[in-house]
Amino acid sequence: MPKTIQTVLIPTDGSDRSTAAARRGFDLAAALDCTVHVLSVADSSIATGAGYAGDSPSIRKRLRETAAERADSLSDEATQHGIEASAVTREGIPALEIVRFAEDKEIDAIILGTSGRGGVPRAVMGSVADKVVRTASVPVITITPSAARAEPIGTVNTVLIATDGSETASAVANLGVGLAAQLRASVHFLTVIGQNRSSMLSEARGDDGAADDNRLRRGQLLTSICLHQTREIEVWIHT
Repeated sequence: MPKTIQTVLIPTDGSDRSTAAARRGFDLAAALDCTVHVLSVADSSIATGAGYAGDSPSIRKRLRETAAERADSLSDEATQHGIEASAVTREGIPALEIVRFAEDKEIDAIILGTSGRGGVPRAVMGSVADKVVRTASVPVITITPSAARAEPIGTVNTVLIATDGSETASAVANLGVGLAAQLRASVHFLTVIGQNRSSMLSEARGDDGAADDNRLRRGQLLTSICLHQTREIEVWIHT
């Protein structure tokens, strides 16, 4: 059986978007019946930049206090919804501290929004999410601004897993099936046969069966993943 998610890390930067994403993360954590660690990082780069004005120590202190307030507030909110939660504060570069905390505490997954800090665009929280996705050694679930604004999801009934048949995609599919099994949700596998360079060359050579062979191979792979993982969920395969 696949590994279940027992602990999740939900970072916050205190923005409305980040808070909304955290709440959707709480919905998922409740559905998974797992423990939540709410992390707020006091961004040391802000204090370093402000240091040129001559008051870096006091700004660092204020940043730590603000970060602690953010983490405590969201942790309390999660607890009020029946989720086992803790608040954590660290100081440093946000993306780096998020990844380090997940590794240090052997967190099973990270859930975070893809944008934040009010009027500051994707360049801030979006870049943090990008860096975490690229460098984290655990699964990362990202929540877009539109998903964060959506109504609470309640129960998760379906999971869509897109795959291209690669080794990486197969590993992700394994994780996705495990997540679906834990949620008791049905799974839809989607593989898209695109008009890439290789398929166009195959057509030019008159190899009409190339795309069909690809489709069949991917379908067999996905079916194999499901059969080896669990027989307790419904599965559909789409191409």
